Amino acid sequence: MFIDKIQTNESIIYGVNLSNKEIRQQLEDEGIDLLPIVKQETKKNIDKYTESYINQMFEQQQENLADIVSEQGVIEGRFYIAGFSPEQVRNEIFLIITGQKTRDEVITELSIPAELEPQLDRAIEIAKLIYWKEQIWEEEANLEAQIDTMTLEELLSLDVKTMCENAYEVIQV
Repeated sequence: MFIDKIQTNESIIYGVNLSNKEIRQQLEDEGIDLLPIVKQETKKNIDKYTESYINQMFEQQQENLADIVSEQGVIEGRFYIAGFSPEQVRNEIFLIITGQKTRDEVITELSIPAELEPQLDRAIEIAKLIYWKEQIWEEEANLEAQIDTMTLEELLSLDVKTMCENAYEVIQV
């Protein structure tokens, strides 16, 4: 692992190769505790990778987060006009995306008219994207918690990209 900059209370150390044990020892001899610094930098790298991963997925889906959140509000408004509470629709869509109910069960139970079915389908697509993003964030928090338990040696040998990819690839939209 190569860190371009290390911020300490007294100074900034640039271009430090922390894989070199002699350099690490010199820094430690000067009273610099490297573990919290490396943990902080590793968490920043996880955050950067996670943000990039989410943005790439949204691009692949040809979606924009701000647009779908806005669209979700419009869809909820259409259901509201038809006599459905936004909370009721949100709860039923959550049950669909978590596999507790099917789309057809919700349509039957709520008596959703045929003209609103395409809106329901789009609301389900949007909810799946948002739910996926929230699951990725939860996994990011789990990864950061793992970082807190690692030693300096473990952190220095850690491949953040691979760690994130392995954790995130199992979470499907």
